[in-house]
Amino acid sequence: LTSNAVVLNPRVTGVIRECGGKMYMREKKWKKAYEDFFEAFKSYDEAGNPRRIECLKYLVLSNLLSSRDINPFDANEAKPYKTHNEIVAMTELVGAYHNNNIKNFEKVLKQNKKTIAEDPFIKTYIPDLLNNIRTKVLLKLIKPYTRIKMDFVAKELFIPVEEVEKLCVELILDQQLD
Repeated sequence: LTSNAVVLNPRVTGVIRECGGKMYMREKKWKKAYEDFFEAFKSYDEAGNPRRIECLKYLVLSNLLSSRDINPFDANEAKPYKTHNEIVAMTELVGAYHNNNIKNFEKVLKQNKKTIAEDPFIKTYIPDLLNNIRTKVLLKLIKPYTRIKMDFVAKELFIPVEEVEKLCVELILDQQLD
């Protein structure tokens, strides 16, 4: 619909792409969701639609879930919004994620409930987001060791030992961990 059309109204394109991004998020196709949210954001921005802020949040969310090392705020279209009062929390999340700072990541989530956790769409993916950063930190933490105690890892990740074991089992089954 959007690729073979002549010139579509950016508001229409934005809605179509945003819905596509949400569909891909439900299917856990994070990279495709990122691409659609980026296109939706650009369309909303071109049309001057206030939905661009929500869409930018979703763009950042899908970026974090896709485990990309690319900062979404490096794009020229997103740079002007980096300091927007509703986007600052997402900027801090990206920083904590890229620095493997799980403590700061969880702190940002707790301190910014209104702009992050209370959004019904984002709220759905917070467990996936926490799982992603915990996995990332866990893999970095245990890399230099051949043996490690679960309670040490639990303390570093700020989660119970049972959750660490579950996370390790998932990583072993996904062949990311021996």
